[in-house]
Amino acid sequence: MSCRCLSIIDRYLCSSRSALLRNWSSTKVAYRALFINCLFWLLIGIPLLIFTNPITVSVTRIVCNFSNQYFGNYYAYFLNPVAYFVTPSLIMSIFSIGTYKNLRVMIRTPHVGAQRRIEQQFILMIIIQSVVFTISSLPNGIRLAYTIATSSVQKSAYRVAQEGLFYEVALISYFISSGSSFYIFICLSKDVRSVVLEKIRKRPSILVTVKQNRVGPSINNQLMVGANMNKSFTGISATVTK
Repeated sequence: MSCRCLSIIDRYLCSSRSALLRNWSSTKVAYRALFINCLFWLLIGIPLLIFTNPITVSVTRIVCNFSNQYFGNYYAYFLNPVAYFVTPSLIMSIFSIGTYKNLRVMIRTPHVGAQRRIEQQFILMIIIQSVVFTISSLPNGIRLAYTIATSSVQKSAYRVAQEGLFYEVALISYFISSGSSFYIFICLSKDVRSVVLEKIRKRPSILVTVKQNRVGPSINNQLMVGANMNKSFTGISATVTK
């Protein structure tokens, strides 16, 4: 999720008409951004190891519960909605709009080349990915807002079951964006489609080549092995007779 945010930011920077912003799209800056990203999530994860305890619900089920109520409220009402929904959605929406504007400027330029065309396709795919992520994250965002709004409400078992079903549906919708990248690339990029089709066409020939290159015993080898076995058995029989 955070890597997608960094990706759309990088696409915005490299497609900008400003030379100052384009200079920020470099390998050196990318390494630093990835390091800061890993450090950020590491610092978020350390308190979870400290303030959570495993609780055995049944023989086959173990859940984690917060040992500190204040940290539990902070995680449920602030960190979870902000870090997993609000911030990524805002970043992707803002930079997708900016990248789309830059893309329109690039399309209007008279210079057209193969590298330029591939770059435009890639930027368009990143924008569509951001839109899919924002839409698929909406049910999870609604669930988080609903959980916060009804935290002090007494709930029946039937209502808890309904909320559990909605939670699972929202979670599935949230992870749709993770599996949609391949289909987005296939639908929007002619180059990606050609590469995939080429790999599919080559697959049967690869299987045939593997089958033809398999090493198996020939008839002559089988006859030689049989003759050697007969000699061995004859020698053993002669020894026993003596």
